[in-house]
Amino acid sequence: MSTNFKINDIIEGLRLANDIRTSDQLKYEGVFLYTTENQEGINDIISYEGKDVVTVAASGDQYLGAVYYGAKKIDLFDINRISYYMACLKIASVRVLDYDEFIMFFHPLLEGNRINKNFWNLKTLRRLLPYMPPFVGLFWDTVMYEARKNDFGRLCAPLQERHLFYNIVSGLPFYKTKNGYYKLQALLRKRDYPDFYESDILDLGKNLVSSYDIVYLSNIFGSNLAEKLEDMGIFNNIFTNKIIANSLQKRTLRKVFASVDPHVNEGGIVLLNYRRNSSVDLEKDWLTNNDLIELAEVDSKYPPGSYWDTETDIVYTYRPRKKQ
Repeated sequence: MSTNFKINDIIEGLRLANDIRTSDQLKYEGVFLYTTENQEGINDIISYEGKDVVTVAASGDQYLGAVYYGAKKIDLFDINRISYYMACLKIASVRVLDYDEFIMFFHPLLEGNRINKNFWNLKTLRRLLPYMPPFVGLFWDTVMYEARKNDFGRLCAPLQERHLFYNIVSGLPFYKTKNGYYKLQALLRKRDYPDFYESDILDLGKNLVSSYDIVYLSNIFGSNLAEKLEDMGIFNNIFTNKIIANSLQKRTLRKVFASVDPHVNEGGIVLLNYRRNSSVDLEKDWLTNNDLIELAEVDSKYPPGSYWDTETDIVYTYRPRKKQ
């Protein structure tokens, strides 16, 4: 079992729940409640059925999507250790709760944009604890109580537009309908909890012990580059931005290739990046305009106007070419 539980996880989780900065903001930070990616559209591109997958832990929805669409083996990775606990909470909730109970426990906002006072209800949590790995149960039994007391602190941000019902279920059929939900529930009940590797994408190859048909890097590649540009404070110069951004993309991409390619099976695929509410024609950066990366547009997870005005998201993939 690669999952490495630490008592420090609880200590740092309590810091987040009490709105206090953690001692290591890379390893411990607030978590997403739901994915920002269209899993239905992604499956049409990478085809989970029967595949071995390693995917980001994040909100747990990438894992649930892989399960729903028939992946065989699924491991998780993330630089943020709290994300594994989040994924396990999501898995336990779907395993145990019926559809309406899940909505009341895990949807921060109800129809009509009403605040759900039963979100992360402690009584419901106690029903889930026996079905979690023991240390995960201890984490949530300790941390969720503090989170509820402190309006969730830095642990999560429930009251956001992305958590409106129609935004949550968009592109996620296992939340959209009861039939989809119970299909996922039945599949999850047949599985153990996934292994977890604490890693950034640039160090992923050093930490993995298996190879996979699908390596799912989510939007980490693009997010990391955006953070680097912001740290460099160059957004006011369009010309400089373009030169530096393209250079960063190329250099970082070479590091990603070196990290993950040895762990991709023959004929396998890497989901390199996901860019929401955009289209290929609009993007002028190097990543969107080269002959290494395959591009596909899927229906946008969020409707036009939520973030930008485009009705599509872009999925960036590539297939490593194995040396003969």
